[in-house]
Order: sequence, then C-alpha cells, then structure tokens
Amino acid sequence: MRLMKQLLIEPKWMKMLTNDWTQVYIEMGSRDKKTNKLKYYKVTSFNHKRFSCSCPSYEFGRGSECKHIKNLKRKLSIW
Repeated sequence: MRLMKQLLIEPKWMKMLTNDWTQVYIEMGSRDKKTNKLKYYKVTSFNHKRFSCSCPSYEFGRGSECKHIKNLKRKLSIW
C-alpha cells in the first residue's frame, strides 16, 4: 500500500514502470493579438494512444482533446 501511495504522488515513476514510447511534437497555435507572433505548443504522444498538450485549453479542459491534439491525429492519420 505504501508503494501505491508513492506511485500516485510521483507520476514520473509510473511512466518509468509503464515503459511508454513517447514522442513530442510541436503544433502551431493562433497568433497573439498584442505581439502578432505565432504561439507553439508541445503535444506529447504516448504510444500514439494517449496525448497531452501544453496549451491552456487542454490544461483547463480536464484533459479533453484540444484542437492541437486533433490536428496532430489528423496529420498522423490516427482517428
């Protein structure tokens, strides 16, 4: 039981135990209205089954797929 509590607190250990194949992609976001520069976000793929994104929409959306994850899946032909 003590080991399980430690695994839940430190997700890095879980990643090491599951032995996921991880790839990081850079996806283009929309322009910043103040600086007129493009924003780029990191989309991480775990075995092409689970995805995460560094954009605010993904972080505040409780893990639901943002447009950057959907675009990456479309580019990789993963539906």
